[in-house]
Amino acid sequence: MAKKIVYQVADDGNYLGNIEAEESPLEPGVFLIPAGAVELKPMNCKAGFRPVFRDGKWEAVPTAPPPSEMPDNAQARANAAILADIVYIEQTRQPRALRDFILNGDNSFLKSVEDDIQALRARLSVSTPAL
Repeated sequence: MAKKIVYQVADDGNYLGNIEAEESPLEPGVFLIPAGAVELKPMNCKAGFRPVFRDGKWEAVPTAPPPSEMPDNAQARANAAILADIVYIEQTRQPRALRDFILNGDNSFLKSVEDDIQALRARLSVSTPAL
């Protein structure tokens, strides 16, 4: 049976990773798309953005503004948002990317996930309290 790559999306529209759709054994040429998956490939987002599927199309949604442009208390909130994005990626996209790499030998998705995590880590702001 033939297979094709489709793109898994969370309930909130966030991209989770690639998944294979298998051809129907009863209808050749028709693929069984898993629940929560779409056939439209997500765009590659620059650092600080993530793909979100809304209203039948992909959008690049910012993760958080750079902490260096905010007051200290806002920096703490921004760091919390960035850390939440990192945890989200590590718990959703990274395992799927690793699985794809192990099963298919293609490390492009895994590399993309690692690059996203590194870009987010670089945006973390560390401030030292005044003495």
